[in-house]
Amino acid sequence: MPLTAFLLALTLNVRPVQAIAILIMGCCPGGTISNIITYWIDGDMDLSITMTSLSTILAMGMMPLCLLVYSQSWVETGSIRVPYMQIGITLVTLIVPVAGGAFVNYKWPKAAKVILKVGSVMGCVLLTVVGVASALLYRGSWNTDASMVIVGLIFPIIGFTAGFAISILARQPWPRCRTIALETGAQNVQICTTVLQLSFSPQELVQMFTFPLIYGSFQFTFGLLMIAVYQIYKRISTRKSDGSVLPDHALQSCPRDNTGQGEVNRSFEPDWSSAN
Repeated sequence: MPLTAFLLALTLNVRPVQAIAILIMGCCPGGTISNIITYWIDGDMDLSITMTSLSTILAMGMMPLCLLVYSQSWVETGSIRVPYMQIGITLVTLIVPVAGGAFVNYKWPKAAKVILKVGSVMGCVLLTVVGVASALLYRGSWNTDASMVIVGLIFPIIGFTAGFAISILARQPWPRCRTIALETGAQNVQICTTVLQLSFSPQELVQMFTFPLIYGSFQFTFGLLMIAVYQIYKRISTRKSDGSVLPDHALQSCPRDNTGQGEVNRSFEPDWSSAN
């Protein structure tokens, strides 16, 4: 994603401050929006959480390193302040709820299923509200160059496509392919806006702050489209199903199963077929 941001900024010949905004977005770790979308497209939730967590941890060192490498064409990196505290807070806010959810699922599995359904719906509603509110509060900043809109449109598409292609080449299962595609293309917009606010003057922000809003809007829109397409496909496939049931030994040999609520990891359960 940092390399893609660098090449897009050079290709479309955007202004230096705008190029830095694009580059900072490409250097950000994965966003939590990918976890919610992964749930609704029956992806691998374990993998999604792991990739988001690791990218956030690695961002502590990789984000300033990527900025140092790629930003030399426009400005000196000494003017960019990376919010390490914000990155740490983001990591904590991701890990703590996941740990709490794992504990609830262990102690009260039935209640966990209800919480999972309610929480996923609330998460989608909250993301929609935040997206609309941001567009209304900063509607004046949408008067920007067409090149910035083009970059914001194709940038997440390139990320999703590249992640999906790489996972296919690595011969990953389809749920993991969908998950890796989302984790590759989804960037943390909140960290990007924080970096911009801490690093640049108000005069520069007028030209830069638009891009995170554009990218976040298209990223969220593509996520909703993925959910819609997958859910429609899922319903059509279910209707066309002949209702056949796999034999017990076939079910027991499957290491993972799909419950319609995200892929469930069965890797650590006992092998009943061998036990019997």
